[in-house]
Amino acid sequence: GEAISRLELECQRSHASLQSSEGARLGLEARLERMVGEAKHIDALSEQVRTLSQQAEELSSHKSRLEQQLADREARAVELTTAYVALTGERDALLASTRILDTEKDTWEGKIQRLTGELGSLQRALESSEAQLGSVTAQLESSEAQ
Repeated sequence: GEAISRLELECQRSHASLQSSEGARLGLEARLERMVGEAKHIDALSEQVRTLSQQAEELSSHKSRLEQQLADREARAVELTTAYVALTGERDALLASTRILDTEKDTWEGKIQRLTGELGSLQRALESSEAQLGSVTAQLESSEAQ
């Protein structure tokens, strides 16, 4: 009887040990499943990081292109401003020259009118002198005839 009791006790201990081992195995399997889930989550996050890194590189490249375009446009704006300033200076110089020419034109028109007036006076004086000459010539001819 004592040997059977010892065997039963040993069986109970083995059964308890087996149940404990089974519990530990189930716990390890659950832990392993969590770790696999976490590894998949880490893989998904890694893929997102790669995608975001690629997008960041593309955005950086696009930013560089936009900065270059901006620099080009700013340089063009400086060129256009310089050209505008030069053209404005030329326009102002031409306006000043035009004013000077207008003044000279007015001066010459005044001189021409004065000379035209003098020419008219000379023509009238010439006509008067010719008339006097004709009269004197007629008187002379008349005196000679007498």
